[in-house]
Parts: sequence; C-alpha cells; structure tokens
Amino acid sequence: MQHSIEYIIFGDEVLATGIPGSFNPLKNVTKINGVEALATHDYFLKLVPSSVEMLGGDTQYPYQYSYAYRNYLAYGHGGQVMPALWFRYDLSPITVAYTEKRQPFYHFLTMFCAIIGGTFTVASIIDSMIFTTHNWFKKAEIGKLG
Repeated sequence: MQHSIEYIIFGDEVLATGIPGSFNPLKNVTKINGVEALATHDYFLKLVPSSVEMLGGDTQYPYQYSYAYRNYLAYGHGGQVMPALWFRYDLSPITVAYTEKRQPFYHFLTMFCAIIGGTFTVASIIDSMIFTTHNWFKKAEIGKLG
C-alpha cells in the first residue's frame, strides 16, 4: 500500500510567519517502499490546541501536532492480509497561546541610552589607562619612580 500525504491541517491555517511550532509536520510525506506491499500504516497524532493573536487583533485557532508512524502486517479472518491506512489522534488538554507584540518606544530609548553609556564607560577606562601609563613613563624619565 503506497500513499502520499500532501497536507493535514487541524483548525485554522496559520497565516503568520515566524511562529514556532509544528502546524503541518506531515506535509509532503510519501511512503512508497514499506516493509511489505500489503502493510498497514498507522499514524499516531498528538494534537495540541493553539491560539495565535495577531497585532491587528485577529485571532486564529490552529492545532499543532506531532506524529509517530509504524507499519505492520495485519491479518484478518481466514489469514488474509488486510492493508489499511489509519490516523489515530489524541487531543491534549493544554493550549499554547501565541501573542504578537511590538516593543514599546521606551524599550528602544533604554537600549539606546545603555549603548551610549557603555561607550562612554569603555572610553573613560581606556583614557585612564593611557593617562596612567603616560604619567608612569614621565616619572621614569626624570627618575622619580620610587
């Protein structure tokens, strides 16, 4: 039994990009050469409900899922091989919520001040090292080191 899965999506299709998660792991899965030509194929899916709140206020309700796969020979009545394709699923009671947010302006202002302050701090450390070294060499020239 050969099969190809183009896509399996539960709930809404995720339109936002950059959202971590496994919303369609069975996309373009193809099983051509199994253990046996008449093997039964089992897909065990673990579904996790999710909510994705976009910046504009739109909310989507997709499901993430992971899967486990196995194939085996299933014998029916009279010893005949019965090939089949099974999708078994388990729904998780936990919901994963994604919320799209922008950083507020004060975050940018704080980061900018931190960069400026760090630059002045490093510059003053280098200046004091140069000043101390210069004074040390001056004292060494006139013989007053110690």
